[in-house]
Amino acid sequence: MIPELLAAEHVRLGGVLVAALFAAYGIGSFRRGGWSRFELLLALLIAAGVVVVSVFPQVGEVFTRLFGLKNRAFALLSFASLLLFGLFLYLLGQVGTARRRGREIVDALALREYMARFGSPEMLTPHGQAARGAQPGRVLVLVPAYNEGGR
Repeated sequence: MIPELLAAEHVRLGGVLVAALFAAYGIGSFRRGGWSRFELLLALLIAAGVVVVSVFPQVGEVFTRLFGLKNRAFALLSFASLLLFGLFLYLLGQVGTARRRGREIVDALALREYMARFGSPEMLTPHGQAARGAQPGRVLVLVPAYNEGGR
């Protein structure tokens, strides 16, 4: 009986320590400017959830009723899996947004370079063909490359 209680206390203490690490990482990332307020809030909510489940495992009974399961640990694991899938979808959305922003930046840089070299973009028709007055036979190609000179 006593070893079982000690094991339960170790699991609770481990959960609180992991939650503290989540919170510290989130706060550190936010202070360094790498995370937005929403991402900090998300990290703190996850840390708070880990603390609540670690200190009060009876909270899992809510999920057993919600999912219609009999095992509290399995119900908590099911909820954690659903939460993980939700976070994965959020991450996919963030990656798509970053990709679109990168594409917009490259387009804007190419347009700026074109305007600096050849004049205004009004010289192009909607189909990308040069209009009268443009220099024929000139093409601007922008190739993003990684600078490996320092290696």
